[in-house]
Amino acid sequence: MSMQQRPRKSDILARLTAPNEPKGQAQPVTVTLAAQAEIATEIAERLDQLGWRVRRVQSLDGLEQGQSDVVIAGHGFGGAGVDELCARALSAPSMGGSPLAVVIGAPQEQRLEYLRAGADDAMGTDVGADEVVARLQALLRRVRVERDCSPLTGLPGNTRFEQVLRDRLAAGETPAVLMLDIDNFKAFNDRYGHWRGDRVIKMLAEIVRRAAERSPEAFVAHVGGDDFLVISSPALVDEIAEECQADFDARAPKQYDESDRLRGYVTTRSRAGRRQQFRLMTLTLAAATAEAEDMQHIGQFFQVLAELKEYAKNHAGSTYVKDRRHNHGWRRE
Repeated sequence: MSMQQRPRKSDILARLTAPNEPKGQAQPVTVTLAAQAEIATEIAERLDQLGWRVRRVQSLDGLEQGQSDVVIAGHGFGGAGVDELCARALSAPSMGGSPLAVVIGAPQEQRLEYLRAGADDAMGTDVGADEVVARLQALLRRVRVERDCSPLTGLPGNTRFEQVLRDRLAAGETPAVLMLDIDNFKAFNDRYGHWRGDRVIKMLAEIVRRAAERSPEAFVAHVGGDDFLVISSPALVDEIAEECQADFDARAPKQYDESDRLRGYVTTRSRAGRRQQFRLMTLTLAAATAEAEDMQHIGQFFQVLAELKEYAKNHAGSTYVKDRRHNHGWRRE
């Protein structure tokens, strides 16, 4: 049994437990359009049809008013040269991080200059409104994937995981989801520092990636801290879990100094501030599938995983538990 009781859930659990959450209602993209060319009106119309918010500005100073996800600037807008136009576009207030900067109407010989100056894309007068919008959509898709990835492991995060799971359920599939969480990781991190803690996280990511290769359709996500999720086929989820458990149990003790490893525990402060002994790290694994006949939404799916995780943490050592019920007693909604 874990000596450190910590009833915590990953962000994805807290966010997905609402049974009637709206689907596909992401915040609309906000675009600042700083261009006088006729094509700018066509671009604004296409973006409006997509449900994006478009604000047009008449001067470079207008870039400083209102937040945007993207700035589309026309070549030479406001009399600015390449460097100034890119600098002003990239310094515009944004929803989060720097806005994307896209230049339209750039002469062939200056497109490379714009890209070197920081523009995310530079298009010539030969590119019509439809292509501008399509390229902008592709750019946003790539950026969203990159922003959702864990900088530590490179794995997709909450947003991509949720979308993949929703898509598979919508397609009529009955995927299995495996949740992995390290027991006593905080004590290890407190004892040895974040550098060695990060090394353990990357080790687990490697273990999970390798084990998930058993399932051709597997999808692995790192949803924060020491929490990982795997989507796989129900037929292979047990094998993936068992390989992860065995590999982690073989490698985790080697992450400790020899004196702590031989003792079988480390001493550090608990969340309450008291000195306490914590056993060596183990792994909690929980799996559930969408095969249950009364499973109606993702919230119930992850509710089951949360219950299994809490149950598993009451057992000593690394523990794998799997939901085998075909009916959970939920009423049809």
